[in-house]
Amino acid sequence: MAANKKGILLLIDLSGFRGISQQLSFRCDHLGFKEEHAHHALRRRTEQLIHLGTATSSYEIISSGTDGFYLRFTNLTEALAVAGLILERSFLDLVNGVAVLKPVIALTEGDFTFNDGNPVGPDLISLLEACGTKPVTPFSLWISERVKLDQKLPSSFIGCDQSENIETNSKVKYGRYMFSPAGITHALPFLRLHGLTENLSLQDSLVAEDEHKAFDLLRNLQNEANVSIRVVGGGPPTSSILFRDYGQCQLSLLKDKQKINGFQFQRIAFCYDDEPLRTFYWLHFNARVMKQFRKTYQFHIIRIPSGMPKPVAFHIIDDRYTFLGLRAYNAHYSTPTLKRCICWESRSVASAFLDVFSEYWRNAEMLTPEQLISKAKNMKGLTPQIKQDALEDIEKLFLKEN
Repeated sequence: MAANKKGILLLIDLSGFRGISQQLSFRCDHLGFKEEHAHHALRRRTEQLIHLGTATSSYEIISSGTDGFYLRFTNLTEALAVAGLILERSFLDLVNGVAVLKPVIALTEGDFTFNDGNPVGPDLISLLEACGTKPVTPFSLWISERVKLDQKLPSSFIGCDQSENIETNSKVKYGRYMFSPAGITHALPFLRLHGLTENLSLQDSLVAEDEHKAFDLLRNLQNEANVSIRVVGGGPPTSSILFRDYGQCQLSLLKDKQKINGFQFQRIAFCYDDEPLRTFYWLHFNARVMKQFRKTYQFHIIRIPSGMPKPVAFHIIDDRYTFLGLRAYNAHYSTPTLKRCICWESRSVASAFLDVFSEYWRNAEMLTPEQLISKAKNMKGLTPQIKQDALEDIEKLFLKEN
């Protein structure tokens, strides 16, 4: 049994989830499309939405059965923000005909306790009872009386009549609130940042603080790409745990995106003369990537001489989203590392960065995988043992992915 963990508890329950899977499989039986295929696809989409909020919020996630996800937050503000984000994205999917998720969310305060993966105790059970209140109304948010609403609810939610309040079998009272598309403010990552206008304002950008949230935001953006990803900048320092995560993320991403017809990933990497180990890693790693993803991946390099300022790194996703990485000097790594980022959803901003990318692309050096390996082999300042250790670390990344 999991230890008790008090906090703000949230259940995301998918109304009609099983019925949707059954209907899809029944109507597509002649294609060999099975219920588990539909169920897996819908569930995966739900997991994607749940993980979007981790770019700016911290919470624990436990899956319950096939249709529900329990989350535990340390504060109410983040819980409400993530609930709004999930309902907003589900709504946008719904109106665009992409998915048919119809979530109901319940929120309370109490113990986060599970036994063999199953929720136990009145706090978690009451969430399940609230979500199952008949008739089930999708895009409902049930908030228990245990939650002290000493703050204004996000504008994405509107209160319902007091007559709709309920008391569950667990003797917990809940009030209903409804998601309102008119109140969408896009306060949380990362999509639809008011960037569809030509003239940007402060609300058009999102700043993610600390390297882990910036990395999570970048990963979420890249996962949603359908056409292209263009990158300017080198990888994290090899002494950083982010280097492994970044490399693993790129391998997983390319493996998934190669299924999209015509998808292109273009990278311009900075190779620093004063960081030979980092450059050695980067040349060997990308030589392997180029061999494995010949149709999808293109790699150019720009040499940065010693003592020169390091250029700003940025990503352009589908010519629509722009991720600008911002660094801070880290004394532990003795090199500037990713500290925060700014993100825009704006085709005009993406177009401006695309002009910069095109200029770099024309002037960057294009090498074959064999030439990259040769360049790395001839690098100075690294002992044979350091090079061997680096190659073993790279090998581990590819073995893990395969």
